[in-house]
Amino acid sequence: AVIIPNIWAEPGVSLHLEESYRGGRLGIQSDTYIVQESRALGTNVIFPKSKQTTPDRPAFGQRFRLYLFDYTTLWFSAYVDPYRADHDEADGASDGFGLTAVDLFHDFRWTGIPGLSDTELQAGFIRMNRDDLLDYGDFRARGYADYIQATYVGWAGLFKPRLRYGTFADPDHFRSRADVLGITRMHHLVATVFVPDGNLTYMLQGQRNWEDGGEVANDLVRLQMLVEF
Repeated sequence: AVIIPNIWAEPGVSLHLEESYRGGRLGIQSDTYIVQESRALGTNVIFPKSKQTTPDRPAFGQRFRLYLFDYTTLWFSAYVDPYRADHDEADGASDGFGLTAVDLFHDFRWTGIPGLSDTELQAGFIRMNRDDLLDYGDFRARGYADYIQATYVGWAGLFKPRLRYGTFADPDHFRSRADVLGITRMHHLVATVFVPDGNLTYMLQGQRNWEDGGEVANDLVRLQMLVEF
C-alpha cells in the first residue's frame, strides 16, 4: 500500500529561503512551491477511477527544515490540491486532497556513550485527507502512515545495519458519511544491512508485514546492488 504513487512528479516553480545562526549550527530552510495538479490523482491509487482531475489547476506545497546544533533536524511538509472533478463544475462543488507530514532525524554523537554515539534515529508521520463529493455520496476519507528507524554507523567501513518499524492505515472503501469507514492497518518490520565495496553498495533486506484484518502473503527478502558514480 502506498499513500501516493512511488514515482510522482509534476512541473512547477518553487521559492527557497534559508537563514542560519551561530555559525550555521542553527538554521531554518523554507521551500514554497506551486505545481500543476497531478494527473496521478485521477487514478484509483488515491481516488476512485470515476474521479477525473483537471491538470490545468495549480496545487500548493510548503516544507520547513529546522536544524539544531548538527545533531537534530526536523521537517514539516504540507501539500494541498484543491482539485475539482469534471462532474462538479456545474454545481460548483469542489473536492480536496491534502498531505501533512513531520520527520525527525537525531544523531546521538553528543552523548559520547559507546554504541549509542554511533546510532542515528529517524521517525516520521504522514496524514492524508481526501474530501470527495461523488455522485453517490459525500465522503471524508483519512489515511496515515508512520515509522521509526535506527541505523548503526559504528561499523560503516565494513557494514551498516538498520532496523525500521512502521504502520500504514487507509480506508478500504469509499463510503457515505453515514457509514463507518473500514480501516485496514498494516504493520511492517524491516531489517537491512548495507555493505560498501568501493563504488558499490550491497543491500540485504528482509521485510515482515502483518495486517490487523488478516494475514496477507506479502513478506519479502531482497538483495540489491547500488552503484554510485
